[in-house]
Amino acid sequence: MFETEEFLPCMRKPNSWKFTWAGNKEKDLNTVVQSCGNQNHSIMEPVLFEGLNKLHLSDCYCLVGTTMFVLDKQISELFPNVLTKIGIKTRSTLDVQHVLANLINIAKESKKIDINDQVVETLHTVTMEIYRYFNFILENDTVRGKRLNTILKDHNQYPMIFLNDTFLSPVGVFEEVAHDCRPYFYSLQNAPHLKYFKYFLKCIGIKRDVDVNSILGVLAKFQNQYKSSKLPNSDIRVYINLLLQLEHSMLIEQITPTSLTIMAPDNENVLTLTKFLCVQETEVYTRQAMKFTHDLISPALASSLGILSKRKMKLRLCTRTRCFGQREELTTRIKGPALLIYNDSAFSEQDLNGIQDLGIGSKRLDPTKTGQYGVGFNVVYHLTDVPSFLTKGPEVESGQILCVLDPNCRYVPGATPSVPGIEYIKLDELWEDFSDVFECYHSNLLLKEKGTIFHLPLRTTSFAMQSKLKNTAVDENDVRNILDLFIKDLPDILLFVSNVEKVTISEIVDNSLKEIYSVQINKSNLEGRQQFVENVCHAADIVSNRDSFCKVNPSYVLYEATVNDSNEIEKSWLIVNGLGFKETYEMQKSLTTAFRNRELNLMPRGGIAIDITKTEHAEEKLKENHIAFYL
Repeated sequence: MFETEEFLPCMRKPNSWKFTWAGNKEKDLNTVVQSCGNQNHSIMEPVLFEGLNKLHLSDCYCLVGTTMFVLDKQISELFPNVLTKIGIKTRSTLDVQHVLANLINIAKESKKIDINDQVVETLHTVTMEIYRYFNFILENDTVRGKRLNTILKDHNQYPMIFLNDTFLSPVGVFEEVAHDCRPYFYSLQNAPHLKYFKYFLKCIGIKRDVDVNSILGVLAKFQNQYKSSKLPNSDIRVYINLLLQLEHSMLIEQITPTSLTIMAPDNENVLTLTKFLCVQETEVYTRQAMKFTHDLISPALASSLGILSKRKMKLRLCTRTRCFGQREELTTRIKGPALLIYNDSAFSEQDLNGIQDLGIGSKRLDPTKTGQYGVGFNVVYHLTDVPSFLTKGPEVESGQILCVLDPNCRYVPGATPSVPGIEYIKLDELWEDFSDVFECYHSNLLLKEKGTIFHLPLRTTSFAMQSKLKNTAVDENDVRNILDLFIKDLPDILLFVSNVEKVTISEIVDNSLKEIYSVQINKSNLEGRQQFVENVCHAADIVSNRDSFCKVNPSYVLYEATVNDSNEIEKSWLIVNGLGFKETYEMQKSLTTAFRNRELNLMPRGGIAIDITKTEHAEEKLKENHIAFYL
């Protein structure tokens, strides 16, 4: 009964307290007479009386002023020990739930009152008392600290941090914010007094840095609000500051822009996906339509967000990625000593598709072809890491195409293991800006109306150290030795290739071609050779039915050929090309199985060449000098 007896006066509301005061509510106030010490008169003031079980010592008023009753200050200060013993609550016994409720009440009511210097000072004093109390409990009181920890985490979406003269939710407050992102993100850098409450700050989820996802969430609000409309200038500055903060946070979290979807304002204040934007470069001319970044976006920020320069955007608009081979600056890698290979025919789309699958090739499933295109091409990687070719002709899209292969995924921008190469189209648009690259192909010397130039930059010592293909360097002497061996075999190689009639080995000296060696072949019986090609095509149709492999009718063609070279050596040959099997031939089971399972896709073809050059010892030579091939 004694605990509930309402005989102790509550503390009156302080003059500086502009919020709800628990001592002014719930009951009719009693009137008491208080004497004035300086004058001979009395003051009649309303006072609320309460029982012991509801009262707190006066030093708790900042902690529970809006939620609980506080004992009169004079009585609290006169008998603190006695009052504690008889049941008055103190800072060490009050309920933490009431303290949090008091903080939330003050935060809500502060929005409804005029904020002046006096109110700010009061709010600063009150909130510091509460934060200090929470921090102490979390650090020193295991039982109440555990309960407070749960309560605070359940309420951390409420505005409870008093910063910059307002209350903020913890989700928008961070220890450090690199750029002014208010009103979305606030920093404790200008509030060092709050940093002392590390247990409290940690409990409510205050992070050190703004995380990338939080920034993207704010940017998304702008995007949803404005869509394709222009942002007002006031929002442009805030948005760009958010992008600057995003750049900072991406660096901390080691996130690349390619993994994010980011929008930035263009030069007309419209939010645009960064992949469609580029940085203006007045010295770069283009006929392509482009969107440029806002003037307040620096080139450095643009680069961090994955925005290309105008020059690089121009390049990208003239490229197509293919699943063939190329990072490091391409222009750096493609320069230097190189082996050039010129052919007077252009690449077809089928050829381009075939060279994508190196090791498979476009000829793999075509029995009429000699070899397996793409398989043979792999030999270039003995010399280079970045083969490329420039092809030109009426059947080539946009007239001419430049393709670069990069199995190491080091040199071609954007190259990946799944797409390790790039195809440049619309070369007229690129030629002026990238003249240093195109000069490497010497197309002015080699390329006419139609043709293809392969460019094989030699694997230097520095690049060999980084290569995943081969760590052996190649220099000019190595290439000359290879060509010397090639020259020895060239006259014989021409005997059985279908479409090559002349090969010339040259070097470029002072921007002009200097011939080293050349050889060409002239074949007779054009009609017979054409008929043989038709037979091969017909046989290919039969062979496409895997069970009819043995049913290719035998046929052959006989013709003479003359091979002469720049050394004035001339030879005559009798050549026979054959196709199919004799009726008496018994196919080995292993061959039949391999063909049926598509493990073997070559035609049953063969050939023989006999040297019939007229000399004094022609009869002996006829016995010795002959060459054969088979597929």
